[in-house]
Amino acid sequence: MSMRENSYSCKLVIGMLFMFLTASFAPLASANSNENSNDTDSNENQIIEPYVIGDLNYFDPNTDGRQYLFSEEEPVYSASRWMKQKYIDAGKPFEPELSITSATTNSATSGRAHPGCTLFDPEDAWTEGESGTVSISGGSLDVVAEKVTTNAAFLVGTSSSVNIATLNSFATDWETTIYPTVTSLFLSGSMPDRDGNCQVQIVIYDIDGGGGTGGYFSPGIASSQESIFVDAADTGGSFGRVILAHEFQHLLHNHADPSEYLWVDEGNADMAAFFCFGMDSSLRGHINAWTSRPDVSIRWWDQKEDTSDYGAGMLFMLYLHDQLGGPNAMAQLVADQASGGFGVTNLLANPPGGVASPIGTSFSDAMANFSVAATLDSDQAPYGFDDLDMMPTCGGSSSVCRVQPSETRTT
Repeated sequence: MSMRENSYSCKLVIGMLFMFLTASFAPLASANSNENSNDTDSNENQIIEPYVIGDLNYFDPNTDGRQYLFSEEEPVYSASRWMKQKYIDAGKPFEPELSITSATTNSATSGRAHPGCTLFDPEDAWTEGESGTVSISGGSLDVVAEKVTTNAAFLVGTSSSVNIATLNSFATDWETTIYPTVTSLFLSGSMPDRDGNCQVQIVIYDIDGGGGTGGYFSPGIASSQESIFVDAADTGGSFGRVILAHEFQHLLHNHADPSEYLWVDEGNADMAAFFCFGMDSSLRGHINAWTSRPDVSIRWWDQKEDTSDYGAGMLFMLYLHDQLGGPNAMAQLVADQASGGFGVTNLLANPPGGVASPIGTSFSDAMANFSVAATLDSDQAPYGFDDLDMMPTCGGSSSVCRVQPSETRTT
């Protein structure tokens, strides 16, 4: 955080605190039941049949989707939230006791970087050029493993075409940035490995052409294999790699805490993209939409007027990250089976490293300190952010602004 003077008065801080505390949270007990209301002997790989729930033919990106970062010119949306809701609506149970159990406890790694993963049979893993069939939304898909790295297999639909330079770029971004960053932030313990191949399957195929649906994660398919899905037409541009980071966070979160609430899961998905690739205009827009409308709740999402819900969720997750122990704190939060505000309260009571929480031990304490931090962004801990430089006023498209008092809002 840069050193700068704060021109806001004590009166403004108190006023903004009052607004936050009345609008951003309600009694914790009621939040647990309601805050998720908006919301699982040939050359071919053999797979266990998963639950395939949620057909993208019935998905409307503009109303059901969640826009990826770095996709401003032509909006591209994630279908993961919709897929998860379809899984819930179908009555399929989440299985946290299975989700948090590694497929193997053997410490050998067979040369692979998946922590705690053992490849018992080399034939279980994808090799470059190998063909097979995988489950996708609405059915199955014939694929070819066009690129295999230490931790992933890039499987391209046989009727799809992806530039080899794009695949090489994806593979480099995955191994050098996305995989190490996202696992550091959100993985506690061993990688999920239901299919026993020590690989994340990145399935690239034709979904709906450029724009619209860019990718998704399916909790139903995750019951038997670790897969994320990308539209072949959306692999180019800066947002292609963001799809990987975003959906990989959903995969890890579903593995550890499949019943987590929307505001925590999506806030962390934005944070995954931020720590992988930095600030961009869409994330900046999400944050500024909320700091210009801070009466929008952190937890009670309406998603009706703008992207302020997502800005609020990401900013609060980033604050917890900065104040409670960085990646270790986020991994602990994700691994906690308690959902929403209850998981946050558990983290406040027992931060990693045995250090007392500097922002209080109750959810209301954390919200009060977060409110001050979002209003002041001071260099005096805990009233600021480590990785953001927030400006006093909203102006221009290149800055993130602090919470704006109602009389000076620019939106």
